[in-house]
Amino acid sequence: MVITIEDKNQLIAKFIKPLSSLTESVVVKCNDNRLTCLANNELGVILYATYKINLEDNIQFNIPDIKRFEKIISYINTNKIDLTYKSNALSYKDSNIRFKYHFLEDGLIQTPRLSVEKIASLTSNIDFTIDYAKIIEL
Repeated sequence: MVITIEDKNQLIAKFIKPLSSLTESVVVKCNDNRLTCLANNELGVILYATYKINLEDNIQFNIPDIKRFEKIISYINTNKIDLTYKSNALSYKDSNIRFKYHFLEDGLIQTPRLSVEKIASLTSNIDFTIDYAKIIEL
């Protein structure tokens, strides 16, 4: 199966980099033409990331080292890339670079037990004022 990424730089900047800043290993799910990931770190920070992609298949990528994955993808010279998914691995090949990135089996990486729907349904109506001097201190 071929996975086409229309804008590699946007994928890295808006999806992969925030995840790699938060944690080392993640589970990325592909369904309904989008990539989704719910990740957290030891400090309790939770990140829910989504990215639109033209792929209707339901696939789960258990990425053991998201920073390494980010680095590998960034080495590709073109912005539009075609990755081949086969046997729980992504591969890429052109005249300058080739790689094959293997994913872990399901269940090895723990995902947060949170409901995105419940978090989205929370409502808040909080207003607060911060002094300009305090903002400058921050």
